[in-house]
Amino acid sequence: MTANIPNLGSLIEPNHKKRCITVRLAPQTHDALRRAAALEHRTMAALVHRALEAHFDTVQVWGSAGTRASLTKAVAMCWEPNPLSHLLKLVISFPCLATNTERALWRAIMDDERCWRRVRPKGPEPGAKASWDTGSDNLNLTAVCEHYYARIVGL
Repeated sequence: MTANIPNLGSLIEPNHKKRCITVRLAPQTHDALRRAAALEHRTMAALVHRALEAHFDTVQVWGSAGTRASLTKAVAMCWEPNPLSHLLKLVISFPCLATNTERALWRAIMDDERCWRRVRPKGPEPGAKASWDTGSDNLNLTAVCEHYYARIVGL
């Protein structure tokens, strides 16, 4: 079965660089931020960064095994500089954190039997055929790399 891969665009780039974002603030919020940064002898960016990190510790997410973790811990557990490894850890461990595009790519991998090791079904039937099982232990990383890595990182 050929999987229908979404247009990934810049879905996954090497994740080791700092990113710059633009934030719109109300005039009063901007003034308060500027004054707080001056009081603490920090830049406004450093103050925003620290506030975001503190907030991420309060956000709770559920993992696929029914475990609960802070957003900071979940992201740290899934962190990999390799884009494909990062994606696989994320969708297997904390699927609730995946973007729509990442979910679409994961569905394509799930539907592609080339990406899964064949396993014998459990049971007394001696003539039973092998089938593929989509448990994460049965993921064939070599096949995933062959069929999807080039599409993910744009090689």
